[in-house]
Amino acid sequence: MPSFTLKPLRLALATAAMGLALPAWSLDILVTNDDSCNAEGINVLMDALEAAGHNVTMYAPAGEQSGRSGAVSTDIGQSYGISNVGFHGPTSAGNRFCVRVPAANPAEGAEDEFITISATPKDSMLVGLARLGDTPPDLVISGMNDGQNIGTTATSSGTVGAAIAAILEGVPAIAVSHNRFSGSEGMSREALADLVVDVVATLEAARNDGEPLMPELTALNINNPAGPVRGIAYTSLGSRSDILLGPTANDSGGVDVSFNGLVTLSTLLGDAALAEELANNPAADLEDFAAAGLDITDETSMSAAGYVTITTMDGDFTAGLRKRELMQLKLRELSAGGQ
Repeated sequence: MPSFTLKPLRLALATAAMGLALPAWSLDILVTNDDSCNAEGINVLMDALEAAGHNVTMYAPAGEQSGRSGAVSTDIGQSYGISNVGFHGPTSAGNRFCVRVPAANPAEGAEDEFITISATPKDSMLVGLARLGDTPPDLVISGMNDGQNIGTTATSSGTVGAAIAAILEGVPAIAVSHNRFSGSEGMSREALADLVVDVVATLEAARNDGEPLMPELTALNINNPAGPVRGIAYTSLGSRSDILLGPTANDSGGVDVSFNGLVTLSTLLGDAALAEELANNPAADLEDFAAAGLDITDETSMSAAGYVTITTMDGDFTAGLRKRELMQLKLRELSAGGQ
């Protein structure tokens, strides 16, 4: 059973309520996202990290880049455009940069052969690392995304893609996403930003001198649930998404992109009455949800149960040893070009 604790969440929320700042260690942090340098979430996060005393720099796409995963935005020999102005106006401070790339002008007969488009999240983060040169940051934080990135949705997320790209460059990373269905009873962006500040402080306090903030090739994926928060659960991405979204064939022979709602506690348990009973019981804990048949190791399940989920990722798509050995056995008669 995964461990969980309310301590970081309580500390962050109590600290915010008292108007106090968490103890700060001055880390060098590079922040990016996939919603653009003008998005509210990334700027709320920047404000919170700066208020905690960290040295923070933003390199984010100049425009919306959601769903771009680890996409690249340039060809060899091209140069990035870096300024304090995004597609929706200037940023609020000199350390908040917007990244663009040149692209062929699609307009027929246009005077200008090239226009600028937004760089991808991955490229924006890499631009930041390049600009920092020989002094890489202690941490990359990607977000705060407008909308959760839970379960299989994370594989297409530009927010998560930038975090994975960071750890492959040797820098620990955190991807953080705010649930767009949080509502008035759920966590605000500001509360989630405070929790991220607390996560960073907790990691810093736990590391030994000379060690990185997290082990090599390690990133965290942090999401808040829709509605009130029960606590924090440490989870795995799993094999489902919390959003029922995808291509659907229509009657005319075409294909539409359809949104069919969210995966709910009732859907997961297959028992609406039991789901309602658990949802209405503020004292229900992990053991109660496990006893009801919920997979308490699964990110989607624990989000539906009302938990902030923290999933540890390593960016390695390799299957486990048993699957690798099985496939090697199945392919044992395969040869390469007469070898």
